[in-house]
Amino acid sequence: MSRVNTIQIITDIVDQSYNEMYAIMRGVADRITDEQVDFAPLVPVTGMSITHGAFLTRLMAKSYLSPVVMFTNVAPHQTHKTDIIAKITGKDMIVMGSNNGCFDWINRDFGFDYLAEVTVKKPFVINGEIIYLPGEDPPADYDNRFDKDAIHKTFGAHVIYGPIAVGLALGVDYEKFGEDRDKDFVVPLDIMEGEIVHIDNYGNLKIYGKLEAKPGSTIKIFAKGGLLAQAEYVTGRMMSSPTGTFVIYPSTSLPHMIDVALIRGNAAMRLGLAIGDVLTYRVA
Repeated sequence: MSRVNTIQIITDIVDQSYNEMYAIMRGVADRITDEQVDFAPLVPVTGMSITHGAFLTRLMAKSYLSPVVMFTNVAPHQTHKTDIIAKITGKDMIVMGSNNGCFDWINRDFGFDYLAEVTVKKPFVINGEIIYLPGEDPPADYDNRFDKDAIHKTFGAHVIYGPIAVGLALGVDYEKFGEDRDKDFVVPLDIMEGEIVHIDNYGNLKIYGKLEAKPGSTIKIFAKGGLLAQAEYVTGRMMSSPTGTFVIYPSTSLPHMIDVALIRGNAAMRLGLAIGDVLTYRVA
């Protein structure tokens, strides 16, 4: 895969820290090339939700029709596992980021042409200075200069993995950053049937798993030990249903998913649900 020039960041770093990461990545890109590098609008992940990060990564893989490097950074685990770089089978699309479950969904649905563990550990940027560029070797005196400087070791997303994403987008071979691994290296995603993986700005629930029902059926929805709501199962235009009623339908996002909506209302707010809650159903 040659240079693609488009970088999509998917992360729960959504405050000022994202602006810092963007600034570092922008600066690295400008040092590598005079060509325009396209940083796509941020895809924000709910804080510390690996499941949400996995869903959004998979969703964006469906949506991109042009070459892209997708950098997914969601890393709430106490024990740091690994980071990976992979190319999606049959697509001009590289994914990279925390190997903690974020890439299991996309791996199961597409597979990878290659998969590598990131082995680069030395930050490219320290205290606002570019020390070396992605694809280059660190300077010979790197350790002597920076070994005692702890400030650059606390946030690898900014100074290690963000610059690697830039390098990949600008055509640096992935082998400069890591070593090949087999598909079993991908950490499985801890997800349950009925788990809410996304809530859109209307309060509609995106739920992992399928529901077998006939259009017009009444579905009882349970969570947190009790009955939450009754919904009509629909397969047509859900907004044609009466205002204030709940509907459930095959998801508009991905296969093996369903959605729950409150017509012209906010289902998540009304039902008190959040990403990570698990629903069960019964056809009335």
